[in-house]
Amino acid sequence: MSKEQVVTNEKHGTIEVCDVSQLTDSNDPVVVVGSGLDARLYGLITYTASVATQDVNWAVYGAMESDYSDEQELLAMNQVVVGADEVWNAVAYWKFYRVKIDPTVDATHGTMTIRGVCK
Repeated sequence: MSKEQVVTNEKHGTIEVCDVSQLTDSNDPVVVVGSGLDARLYGLITYTASVATQDVNWAVYGAMESDYSDEQELLAMNQVVVGADEVWNAVAYWKFYRVKIDPTVDATHGTMTIRGVCK
């Protein structure tokens, strides 16, 4: 997770960004390390998921606690096929967000790239 200074058409602002890739390594949903976003200072959140090798399922979770002890599934496990991108957008009601991935077919692991932006 990082913060980037953005200048667009003479407007200045800060956005929070995550840009990570992870291979599924089990047959159960796992947190994509580095996919967490702190949305407390922002109004909108977007995650984009891309898959290059094998189809992968992904889900988005939101929480009010930074340890995700109260997390709720906001996007149910959803398949992303090889070569496709899936986008999830929302008004940032929750304070913290993260992504979990799961292989579409057990023991057939693929890599998903996640780009998240809070603005």
